[in-house]
Amino acid sequence: MKKSRRMNSLLKLAKNREQDAVSLLNRTRQELDEREGQLKELQQFQRDYINRLGSLGGNGADMRKINEYRHFINQLSGAITMQGQLLAESRKELALKSQSWREARIDSRVIGNYQERCRHQEHQALLKCEQKEADEKAQQMKSK
Repeated sequence: MKKSRRMNSLLKLAKNREQDAVSLLNRTRQELDEREGQLKELQQFQRDYINRLGSLGGNGADMRKINEYRHFINQLSGAITMQGQLLAESRKELALKSQSWREARIDSRVIGNYQERCRHQEHQALLKCEQKEADEKAQQMKSK
């Protein structure tokens, strides 16, 4: 079996690995986008409650109500901090998945390029063999 044909299996495996890496990268990117959206929602929710707290104080609300708002705003701050940490982890994960995809892509291209070089060499060898046969036939025709 020709070397270029033997490379088909390796190339197929490399392409599958590359496609798996792309899928994983896309899922990780989607998760990052979702976490960014959740963080923005929490931050907006917190701003809304801070604004409500400001208006409560101006309207003469009781201290219990004001303390409840403050407590809830503090809880939102904790949730925002946690979401920020999750977002940072997602960014790291995205960087890792991106690197894995680049490596898989390079592997796939290297194998594909090597297969093409093998095909080219095989084609050149075939041409050389055909030329040799033609030369031998021409020599035989001269000899007769």
